[in-house]
This record gives sequence, C-alpha cells and structure tokens, in this order.
Amino acid sequence: MTGRRTDGPGAGGDRVRPAWADCRGRWTALAAVVGLSLGSCTGGGAQVRTSPSARPPATAASCQLRVAESGFTNRHGLVYGRQVPPAQGEIQYGLIVENPCPQAAVDVRLVAQAADASGTPLPYDDGVGSAAELRKLSVLLPGQRIGVAGELNNGRAAGGTAGSYDPTKVAAISVSFRHVGWQPVAAVPQQATATSLNVTVGARGADGYAPVTFTLKLTPPRVPSDEWGCIIVRDAAGKVLSGDVRRLTLPPSPAAAGDVVHTQAWVPPSSSGLRAEIYSVPGGF
Repeated sequence: MTGRRTDGPGAGGDRVRPAWADCRGRWTALAAVVGLSLGSCTGGGAQVRTSPSARPPATAASCQLRVAESGFTNRHGLVYGRQVPPAQGEIQYGLIVENPCPQAAVDVRLVAQAADASGTPLPYDDGVGSAAELRKLSVLLPGQRIGVAGELNNGRAAGGTAGSYDPTKVAAISVSFRHVGWQPVAAVPQQATATSLNVTVGARGADGYAPVTFTLKLTPPRVPSDEWGCIIVRDAAGKVLSGDVRRLTLPPSPAAAGDVVHTQAWVPPSSSGLRAEIYSVPGGF
C-alpha cells in the first residue's frame, strides 16, 4: 500500500478471491442505503447470486443490476509525503451502479477488479489472486443509481509480491455481482432521502487531494450516526475519472434546509474543470 490510509471503512477493502474460485464460471443526488440481509451462484458473464427465497417474479427473472459508468486513475506521484513511481501506484476507481429492475435489490455484494487490455483480471505479482476489492450495498431501489468507489491496494511500494501488482497494465475495472437478493419495494423500509446541493471542487493540493464542499440535505432530517460519502470525480466533459470514500462530519442535529459539508477527494494531476457528485453511504461499503 502506498501510504497509511485509514479514513475509509475497512481501509484497504476486503481481500477477495478470483470469481472462478467461488463460482467456477465468471451526479449530484445522494442515494441513501439501508441494511437488510438476504443469498447461489450462476456461472458465466457477470456472476449474480440471488436468494432462492427472494427471487424476482417471472417477468423479471432475467433482470440484473448493471454498471452504467466506470473510470479509474493510477494514484502515484506525491502520496502521503513521498514520491511513488507509476509502477507502484494504486488504482483509484469510481463506478455508477444502476438497478433497471422492477424490484429492490438488497444485500448486494460486488467485486471491482482490475483488468488488462484483453479483459483478463490483473494478477498479483506472486500469481496468487488478483487486484480486486469487495463492496457491499444494502439496498438499490428500482431505477436508482448509486456511486461506488474505492482503491485497489498495492504492496509493491513495500517491496513485497503478495498483494502487489503493476497498475500501469490496468486498462479497465471489471465488476462481478457475487450476490443480489430481491424484494418487492413495499417490503423495503422507507428511508430518509439525501440530496447534495452546490457541490464545488477546489484546487488540487500538493498531496493530490482537492477540497470538496457541498450542502447535504436529509429529508426528513435525522441524527447522523456513521455517515460516509462516496465521491465520484468527473472531468469537464462528465467522464468518470475516479472515486473516493470519505467520512462526513455532520452536526449533531441536521438543519431542515441542509448543512454545509467540507471534505476532500484525491483527483488526478493535470486535471481542470472537475466536477463531483456525492452519494450517501451510511456505514460505508
């Protein structure tokens, strides 16, 4: 890992095995997620697990979640006070996951994985496993889009081979849905909606981080507990460049009109006209 990042939930993410090891086969709105718990693996293509007791109705049997957008950046250069060469950097990625289905997707578990130009998962230097990270979403309502972000830790800077990979060979981020449960919308507890207003991205600092400021409005207002924000960074044309996950500092009693939140996100060098969209992720990924 190229630094001592401890701000993200489960900093570094969960280690995951390649898809075949389990299956033997393959902007500005905030979206609040809730915790439910539901769980079989289908081979080929995107791996999707669906609880046998909560399958979609026959008319939606073939419906699946999809990744509408994705982007990534190799985070190198000055990182946590020291220079990191490109071959020792870490992949910082951002995804937009969408539910086009008529039912609510619950207990979603997906794996974001680095792939090379041929689409093959990028292996670790020791040949065991590949550069990947597990992410979890509690609920994704019909038609809802949510940002998912993270970083693929790299042990190369520490000189090891285990958990190390060559980020210069990454050409894409592939996503496998390892588990998706389905429930009728009426069965999902109603949650507060979260909206981000007046999102601004400041100038990139020497450490690669740029200040991000926005107004967070919770309807109805609620006392925040463990509030995290997924920040999707876009270029001036709207293309996803990367993503970041940060803990949001909110007042004990949120105002009905919303509260100004100050945070930051790592952004690529030599970038201008950056935009950001924020997604609320209570409890993190």
